[in-house]
Amino acid sequence: MSKYREIKTEFREEALLRQALQASGVPFEEHTAPAHLVGYMGDERPEVAQFIIRRRNLGSMSNDLGFARQEGGTYAAIVSDYDQYNRQSQGRLARVKQEYARAFVHREARRRGLRVTEQRDARTGAVHLTLRG
Repeated sequence: MSKYREIKTEFREEALLRQALQASGVPFEEHTAPAHLVGYMGDERPEVAQFIIRRRNLGSMSNDLGFARQEGGTYAAIVSDYDQYNRQSQGRLARVKQEYARAFVHREARRRGLRVTEQRDARTGAVHLTLRG
């Protein structure tokens, strides 16, 4: 049974995290009261989170991936030891981080009256943002 670990993230705003999860293209659940994560054997784990990507969306041997609200209002990623090294799970978490940063830049640009143009590298999937006044 893999142990879960908390990974500090820069997810500070719930609305942006929700937007990032939606943009990442992977199904997720949102819970008003934290819900339990599920391990790869289908066992309910003691770890809880408000946003959960269920293991069936990460791979057959994966555990759930969660985002849990912390005391300061930020969200920590709750990831099992196994999934920290699983390419598919790493990719999902990286994509959520990328989409969060993208959403943050777009919002801040709008607040400052700037336009954002995007270019996506077809080979790597990287997104390049350009801000113009």
